[in-house]
Amino acid sequence: MTHNKKSIPIRFFAANFQLDPVEEVEVSLETFKRLTGEITKETHTVFENGCSQICYTIENESGEELPEFNP
Repeated sequence: MTHNKKSIPIRFFAANFQLDPVEEVEVSLETFKRLTGEITKETHTVFENGCSQICYTIENESGEELPEFNP
């Protein structure tokens, strides 16, 4: 998925903060929409190659087992 205006890649993650160490995995947009929890947004830019991306992470409050993600 990309941001409409600048073709910036958008990635989705789910995190389980109840585990030690914290489990954070990339998920599909469909899985992300199904989960409940607090959502955070991070924008990353790597200046060496000009690569940018937007990452959304949701706390997987339900503890739902997450499917393997294959982009």
